Amino acid sequence: MAVATAPERKTNELLLQRLLARHNRLKSEYSDQRSSHESIAAQMCPWRGRFTQKTRANKQVTEQNAVYDSTAVRAHRGMGAFLMGGGSSPARNWFRLKPPDPRLEEVYSVRAFFAEAARRMRFVMSRSNVYQALHNAYEEISAFGTACVLMERNFDTVVHLHTLTVGSYFLATSPLGVVNCVYREFEMTVGQIVAEFGLENVTQEIRHQYDEGMLETTHTVTHAVEPREDRLMDKLDQLNMRFRSVYFLQGERRDNRTRGILREGGYKTFPYLVPRWSVTDLNSWGSGPGHEVLPHAKRLQKMQFAMGEAVAFGAKPPLQGPPGLTQKDIKLRPGGYTPVANGANQKIESMFKVNLDVVALSDQIERTQDQISRALYNDLFMLLMNSRRAKTATEVDEMHEEKMLMLGPALERLHNELLRPLVERVFGYMEEAGLLPAVPSELQGVPLQVEFVSMLQQLQQASGVVTLERFLSMVSAGGGAFPEMLDIVDADNVARDYADMLAIEPDNLRDPNDVAAIRQARAEAQSQQAQAEAQAVQAGAMRDVAAANRDAPDLAGAFQGYGGI
Repeated sequence: MAVATAPERKTNELLLQRLLARHNRLKSEYSDQRSSHESIAAQMCPWRGRFTQKTRANKQVTEQNAVYDSTAVRAHRGMGAFLMGGGSSPARNWFRLKPPDPRLEEVYSVRAFFAEAARRMRFVMSRSNVYQALHNAYEEISAFGTACVLMERNFDTVVHLHTLTVGSYFLATSPLGVVNCVYREFEMTVGQIVAEFGLENVTQEIRHQYDEGMLETTHTVTHAVEPREDRLMDKLDQLNMRFRSVYFLQGERRDNRTRGILREGGYKTFPYLVPRWSVTDLNSWGSGPGHEVLPHAKRLQKMQFAMGEAVAFGAKPPLQGPPGLTQKDIKLRPGGYTPVANGANQKIESMFKVNLDVVALSDQIERTQDQISRALYNDLFMLLMNSRRAKTATEVDEMHEEKMLMLGPALERLHNELLRPLVERVFGYMEEAGLLPAVPSELQGVPLQVEFVSMLQQLQQASGVVTLERFLSMVSAGGGAFPEMLDIVDADNVARDYADMLAIEPDNLRDPNDVAAIRQARAEAQSQQAQAEAQAVQAGAMRDVAAANRDAPDLAGAFQGYGGI
């Protein structure tokens, strides 16, 4: 067993104290968000959120669940599925790779490389847990406005993602408002801790429990990832990487037997993806549709509870009757008979009447349910499904434009904070593992650019498609009266821009050099054909002249002998 030296123990203790202090500060800052997150979880997704040590390992969905109407629950699930299917569906080519220089994109070898690399990346993602983790992230951000995904390399699947839920992690940002620090808490048993970190690195308490066979005893482990400010730039080991990674046990205060550092390492890049729906100023936490839905969901539960009480009071009201009768003497079943002495004066009847306008309350409930569905964009999802029956692109544009403009800023943030970093890191992991095709010489030292071509992104660009179609229709119509209008249209650029808006794969388009060669060959063939036709016409004319000369009379011979001829 390795024993730490005195300087090492002192260094570890100083680091542990600093980590514990920052952890407590982050937890204190999160307290402002915790109450709203707990309320959102109770109303929309009771299975999410880990706010106590009891619920971190295996939260019971039905525990303290006061949901009488599941509209918010179903609408929340619908929004998660909508973002998954519309933003990063495994059944679609939802992203493609390209160079930042458009001129390089016209080189066939460059297009072929990026197309094949994207195909291999989608294959790797489908074989790992990327899409399952993304769906969980979409549900988290739909409810709480913030999601947190740990992304790490994996020997078997190249990449592995772990989506955290609110209450189990705490955030901090850089001066630019970018999340660069995550402290997360999770439960591990003694057996798991020893297997993961080694018996020589655990605390005295865990070592004692392990020796006593108490392998199922659980402890709270904290994993801290934050920028490393004291690293040596000339060293490349884990202790000098850009981001510090420390697993530690908080234990009991001032009890070194229960607390300590389990492992210290590092990351070259920040391993977390932390997308936020909407952020104010430099706040670490975002706000999302769940915050908007919360008051409606609470009101809906109260109205449904009131409706249930009204129906219950009407069907089985509290009764009053003669004092001599007990509950056993009263027959409340249909057709039951209860004998009452002097029945005319001693009736069994309800204590009060419920005068509730059930129709008005039902109408209010229905309107609240609709507000919840709209706040979670379920109406947009149905609109997209129904738009398949639209006859023209103009009709589709009119149906989608207003809703997509509302969703646009959130989609851009999802691209920048979740999907783009995900694609770039998967590309880097596969490149380091040698799983990508050979890089063309034109791309040496050229940065990668990710372009999203999902269904939602295409709908964002739908107005551009319609505008281009209108322009071409105008030019085509006006070209009849003003033929010179046709000269301003660059047909090649228009066709390529249109294909780009429709997310047509670049390898389906010919290389401009090939197009030029085809056109040159066509022009040469047309020139040769025209030359052959001209030669044929000339030869025909010469034959006609020769025939005419052969059939003409010999006038000179006919006049021989006349006048000395």
